[in-house]
Amino acid sequence: MKVVIDPTGTCERYGLLQVRLTMYLDPKDARYQEQVVGGVLTPFHNHFVYLEPNLSVEAILDIAERFLRKAYDAWKVGKAPELVNEPYRFQPNAKVPRIAACQVKAEMLGRHDHSRTVINGD
Repeated sequence: MKVVIDPTGTCERYGLLQVRLTMYLDPKDARYQEQVVGGVLTPFHNHFVYLEPNLSVEAILDIAERFLRKAYDAWKVGKAPELVNEPYRFQPNAKVPRIAACQVKAEMLGRHDHSRTVINGD
């Protein structure tokens, strides 16, 4: 299975870095064929997390991997993933430097493929 930082949903939101995580299965993963539509592999789950803009790409991928594992555990037994984000506090009155830091990080994440492949152990 694989989790990808999807640039289509990664942006600044109320003073936090919103990151869209798109999750895909490998051919050996449970229920893989259900996600192949017209010969194209579709995601089995998408999830948004809200993070501080100063996190490294590796730290973001560590968080993404934890969500991927939780989502797959539910998926393989036919349940909808019930993923819960860490508590966060939006900052609707965020200052320009913080907003800019989120925008710069979102743009950087969108310029390159940031993903992590995980062997699920099934």
